[in-house]
Amino acid sequence: MKRNRILGRLALGGALLIGVILVLAAAAAVYQALAARAEERAYPPPGQLVDVGGHRLHLYCLGEGSPTVILESGAGEATPLWAWIQPEVARTTRVCAYDRAGFGWSDPGPQPRDAQTVVAELQRLLHGAGVEPPYILAGHSLGGEFVRLFAHQYPESVSGLVFIDSGHPDLFERIPEIREENAAGERLSRVALVAAPLGLMRLYWADDGPNPDLPARQREEMRAFWATSRPYRAQVAEAEARAATDEQVRATGDLGSLPLMVVTTEGEGTWRLLQEEIAGLSTNSAIRIVEGSTHMGLLTDARQAEATTAAILEVVSASRSGNPLR
Repeated sequence: MKRNRILGRLALGGALLIGVILVLAAAAAVYQALAARAEERAYPPPGQLVDVGGHRLHLYCLGEGSPTVILESGAGEATPLWAWIQPEVARTTRVCAYDRAGFGWSDPGPQPRDAQTVVAELQRLLHGAGVEPPYILAGHSLGGEFVRLFAHQYPESVSGLVFIDSGHPDLFERIPEIREENAAGERLSRVALVAAPLGLMRLYWADDGPNPDLPARQREEMRAFWATSRPYRAQVAEAEARAATDEQVRATGDLGSLPLMVVTTEGEGTWRLLQEEIAGLSTNSAIRIVEGSTHMGLLTDARQAEATTAAILEVVSASRSGNPLR
């Protein structure tokens, strides 16, 4: 009899504990939803939302002139990361940043999220928004693979390329530790998909957010994005399609004498060789190694971003003049 009473009390205690956990989880979910709505009002899209076939992508353009520079972000990135670079390029020519599906202010998009899908959506975005070629495409990290495929598929629209510490279709095979880092990042993103609706990612990024070197406004925009589940879901989708993306980009050929600039860190060994191979895609190319730079700092650090801006403007100048890069 006594044993039954003990078991009954344990069962009651367990039920109460589960009830408390459920109540706390519900309260956290409500708080997260209200905070996310408040941030949507506080940080509206700076550009326009353009339908690309059942979902909308965010496009933000500044400046005037031709060719138009198109800024292609890397994995998990969004338009605020170009805050140091875009306004400076806009002093010389028109420059447009955009958010791929699921990132920044863009709607989620259909699967798979491979390079073919990304390039097709970018083409529809530019056409739908009336952004006429020629384009100079500048891609950071994974974005470098996307702009490479775009230039292959739409060569008549592209007058120059800038690869900013770019990905390479053979990257994971030739640098296994980067493949392992990406696999670990994908696992963390899957955890964040569960944690974000409970407000846990909001707590995780409570200090300076994921990009503390950005200007204050853009730093807060990125922190708001990463407090929700949307970018983690999009990041997982692009990671799942990475093998297909690499295969699609690997199948492209060289780029003739198209003006092509590689901006990279002081990395050595295989990473440097991969960057040199990208430069070798064109007979009219140059490499700019930025001393003391980091992979993300080439966008988000004000000093390093100056070097990235200068490289983009070099390609703009070469495209306009027809002079070779040096």
